[in-house]
Amino acid sequence: MKAAEQVLDLYVRFAEAQGPLAPAELARRLEMAPSTCFNLIRTFEQRGFLYTTGARRSLYPTRRMLALAQEIARHDPVGTDLLRALEALRDETGETIVLASLSRDRVVYLEVLESPHRIRYSARIGETRPAQVNSMGKALVSRLPLPEREALAAGFRYERLTDRTILTAADYLADIARALDRGWFLNDGESYPDVIAVAVPVVVHGAAFAVTLAGPRHRMEGRIEERAAQVQAACKAIETAADPPAAP
Repeated sequence: MKAAEQVLDLYVRFAEAQGPLAPAELARRLEMAPSTCFNLIRTFEQRGFLYTTGARRSLYPTRRMLALAQEIARHDPVGTDLLRALEALRDETGETIVLASLSRDRVVYLEVLESPHRIRYSARIGETRPAQVNSMGKALVSRLPLPEREALAAGFRYERLTDRTILTAADYLADIARALDRGWFLNDGESYPDVIAVAVPVVVHGAAFAVTLAGPRHRMEGRIEERAAQVQAACKAIETAADPPAAP
């Protein structure tokens, strides 16, 4: 686990620096002993992921990681058709759209298409959020068999983030039950008081995801059901495109 964190942190530090880093500076930013950092650098250089640039022998990542990421993206089971559908939903509604999956008790943001408005809900690809205070978390947890859903809800750490935060497993499960009846899931200021989000689960090639539309309260209030219907329509279209009905 520590080695994996070091690799990820190395790329994060270069992204933060927005330029080459000398080995000593990289070690400082990684909070790593210089000797340990040197071994990490040497491994990256030998594998073609770092190169030396300039008289100060500063380091910078090669494009090899980018090339690998692009190759991975080309074969992503989520697919470009799904991304186009999310872009269309963002353009239609003018609000931020997020695609996520469930990882234990957290949701992982896989795609983020931000609203063009200056005041908007913002997020980053790769972020994780607690499932108990997230509309997509509720949507994804709802797909679990009831015993698993109840066990997961019982293990959440319920912390008050706003006056609307759900604080007990019983209330969380009841909220999911109501959402299952209406077909969409709501986060009405539970994590951020001025943000409302609606989410719908979507299955693509057998894998479960969730799509949310999130926006500021002043644009979402009075339009929640309308926005939920738009997300439902988009998810239905995504599922139909991914798994078209068999010909008669």
